[in-house]
Amino acid sequence: MKKIICLLSTVAILFSLMTFFAPSKASAEEDTKLSKEVVSSEIIDLEETEEQVANQKVQTLTEEEFNKYKAEGMYGENDTYEAVVNAFEESFENPVDNTKTEAGKISALAASTSLKGYVSSPGDILITNDTQNGSGVSGHAGIAIGNGYILEIRGKGKTMVRTSVSDWRKKYKKTNVYRVKTQSVAVEAARWAKANYWDKNRKPTYKITNDIYKTNPTYCSKVVWQAYYFGTGSKKVVNVPSSRFVGPYALRTQFTPTYKPARIIKEHQWAN
Repeated sequence: MKKIICLLSTVAILFSLMTFFAPSKASAEEDTKLSKEVVSSEIIDLEETEEQVANQKVQTLTEEEFNKYKAEGMYGENDTYEAVVNAFEESFENPVDNTKTEAGKISALAASTSLKGYVSSPGDILITNDTQNGSGVSGHAGIAIGNGYILEIRGKGKTMVRTSVSDWRKKYKKTNVYRVKTQSVAVEAARWAKANYWDKNRKPTYKITNDIYKTNPTYCSKVVWQAYYFGTGSKKVVNVPSSRFVGPYALRTQFTPTYKPARIIKEHQWAN
């Protein structure tokens, strides 16, 4: 009898320890729910999306808008209105696909070079398939905030960083770039991201939650979504996801048809 009691006591202690160190049921259920949302929200009608993008008109900045943004530091000293507007228009006319050769195979160039020839524009959305350790999401996203910099937060224990295009290119092997065709909307989103995650609040806690409106805690794709939600005034640019969570690969699915971003550079298949 004593042996049985001792055995039962040991089992009880082990069970208690497992319960103590295991994640809570609520936490596990929340993680599962968010994971399911990522999967379901990535399933989109690509044909319909591309049709929506094709029907949009490219709307560039006025010279007055450009001068205002340049004075705020969104563009460099040597940037001219004509050059900025022309580069913006041309990016939609000649999108880059580095995933295939003419024979339909992955090219050696695409395997060794990231963002070849890319010139950033404020508001650009960059989505890489290089998942960050401890991030808790598949893929990784950043937003261009002007002057050749990309704003990102890389995972648990990390803070906001402002990464140059050349450093992004070295760190991430393959990146898709998406650009909203209304240039002023894209720049306003970039301004909001810079003001709320760089000029202040550079050290938010990295955590995946379903509170999509707060800037602390935050995660990579939430920063991008918030920029287009809060930074674009009364325009309905993005939808609010039903789970209040948006993953990197699902970012494009949250944009309304009028502002659905065009893919100007394709280097991987994970994000449509």
